[in-house]
Amino acid sequence: MKLKRLRINRLPGINEAFQIAPKEAAIHVVIGPNGIGKSRLCRAVEALYCSELETSQHTSVDGEFELDGETWRAEREGSRVRWQHNGADSPSPIFPASYNHNCFFLRLRDLIDPSSEGT
Repeated sequence: MKLKRLRINRLPGINEAFQIAPKEAAIHVVIGPNGIGKSRLCRAVEALYCSELETSQHTSVDGEFELDGETWRAEREGSRVRWQHNGADSPSPIFPASYNHNCFFLRLRDLIDPSSEGT
């Protein structure tokens, strides 16, 4: 599943709404000092695909994804998550079990220290 667009309207720790739209199918790296929202970007994506994830009522994010050449859209308002597939309301795509949600993102430590001590 490729992220085509992510819009963060409201998310604890993010003061101003913004949108990202990766232009190419590539690996994108977000770098910067502590406290600028790198982890919050991951949390926003996580909030879309993991409906069981506890989020603040102040959470408002939406995204557009591509899976097997088809368009999927998701929006989360508080605890409510809504998916659309090719423009029609739909159940979400099939994701791994929600207890694995921490396995979907790599940290810098995961890349530079693959030993078990690096986790």
